Amino acid sequence: MSTFPILLLPQKSLQNVLRIMQPLELIYFSFVSKTCKAHTVDLNLKASRLTIVLKNGEECAWIEAVFKDGNTVGFEISTESCADCSEVMYPVLGTYYEDGSYDSSHADTIKVPTIGLAQVIAHFQTIFHKPKISQLYHENVYICDQMLEIIKTLDFEKIEFWIRTFDYFLILFSNYTREVDFQIHCLRLVTRVILCRSIRFVDSSDWHLPNVLASNGTQFKCSTPVPIKSINMFLRHWTNGSNPRLECIRISIEAEAPFSEESTYIEEVLKGIHYQTEPIDSVKTFDPINLYTHNNLCFNEHILKQTTGIVIRCGYEKKAMVNVKLFETPTESEVLFQMSLIV
Repeated sequence: MSTFPILLLPQKSLQNVLRIMQPLELIYFSFVSKTCKAHTVDLNLKASRLTIVLKNGEECAWIEAVFKDGNTVGFEISTESCADCSEVMYPVLGTYYEDGSYDSSHADTIKVPTIGLAQVIAHFQTIFHKPKISQLYHENVYICDQMLEIIKTLDFEKIEFWIRTFDYFLILFSNYTREVDFQIHCLRLVTRVILCRSIRFVDSSDWHLPNVLASNGTQFKCSTPVPIKSINMFLRHWTNGSNPRLECIRISIEAEAPFSEESTYIEEVLKGIHYQTEPIDSVKTFDPINLYTHNNLCFNEHILKQTTGIVIRCGYEKKAMVNVKLFETPTESEVLFQMSLIV
């Protein structure tokens, strides 16, 4: 530790020096000295979110703190060395811009004492006062056993997975009992259930009725056209109480005839189902922002206010609003079915 002269400063002077340091420098010194760590905690650094990213083709994890101004500081760490990652920690500085783009660069590496990946994550949580990790982002990458054990000990606000099949997700999280918002982008669902507070299946291209009926997911989105008969059968099961956790669902309809009116579609979707109409202004539905997006346009309350409020009930005394909307762009036309739980 004597190689860092500032650590020999009196306490007050050390505090003043740490206070004017850049975040990355401050993090380094908090690693090498317990005194610096204590002072760093006292500085009450506030990150708007703390994320862990596992990306395809990269056997590493990104631990990143994001500040209100969009600037970020973190480390790219090899997941092959979970027990001691002091030799494979590469600092990354980045910026998130208002248009959603991200720019990053690697900073000079400074040697830190022996430390495991779990301790690095816990260190970030401590100095940034984040008992929960804001997000775990996983993109088609194999998670080693050591990394998986670390993940299972952490609290997350949101876990977002991009995977080919739901099976792998079940293997990883079938016993995960903490409350978390799961958002899953997958090509194929399976007929099994995982009990969590919130699961979102987004853009599944293999939308089969048995898969959805067997799931307790809260939000569904499917961009592959689905036959009207399948949607009608799904609603029949839902009105009988098949999934009381469902909040909203959005599906592209596979037209079985050259319909041109919204009313024709809605009649086919609701065939054999009891429903009623209510003034749209008197109904507040679950807000499906982020879920109902297509070609950068949002299908949410704005669309609902343009159509008649059709309300159906399920066996759990819950009500949902059902809409079918003809959607056209300069290059294509699409018919969308959406159902949002009334809150």
